[in-house]
Amino acid sequence: MDERFSLVDKHLSEGGGGYMEPDDQGDWVRYSDLAAARAEIERLKRELEITHNSRNELAETWKDRAIKAEAERDAALKEQDRLVKAWQAKHDYQVKQSKDHADYFDKSQRRMHELVKERDEALSMLADAERDMRQRVADYLQSAANDWRSDGHEHNAKKIEDEIPGVLALPLKHADREGGV
Repeated sequence: MDERFSLVDKHLSEGGGGYMEPDDQGDWVRYSDLAAARAEIERLKRELEITHNSRNELAETWKDRAIKAEAERDAALKEQDRLVKAWQAKHDYQVKQSKDHADYFDKSQRRMHELVKERDEALSMLADAERDMRQRVADYLQSAANDWRSDGHEHNAKKIEDEIPGVLALPLKHADREGGV
C-alpha cells in the first residue's frame, strides 16, 4: 500500500476523524484544518473589503458635507449682498426725499460701514473655514496614504500623497470677492 494511504489509515485509526487532504504546499493535513484555514482567509478578505468600503463611504460623506456647507455659505452671502443692495437703493431714495440730508447721510454711512465690516468679517470667516476644510481633507488624505502604506501598497500611498499639495493650493473661493480677505 502507498505510504500516504497508510498515513491516512493510521490517522483515522487513532480517532482523528475526517480525512487527509494536501494543502497548497503539498503537505497532508486534516481536511477540517484546511477548511478552517480557508474559511479564515475568506473572513479576512471580507473584513478587508468592508474596511475599504467604509473608508470610501467616509470620504464620500465628508465630500457631501463640504459641498453642502459651501452651498449654504454661498446662499447666505448672496442673501446678504441682496439685502445690502436693497438697503442701498432704499437709502438712495430716502436721501433724495429727506430734508435733513446731512444727518441721514451720516447715519446711513455709519450703517453702510458696519454692514461692509460685517460682510468682510463673514468673508474672512468663510475663507478661514475653507482653509480649515482643505487642511482636514489633506489630513484625511495623509491618513489614507498611511493606511495604504501600512497595508504594503506604497504605490497607492504615493498617488494619494501626490494629491495633497493640489488640494492645499486651490484658490480660496471667498477670498477673491470684492472687499474680501
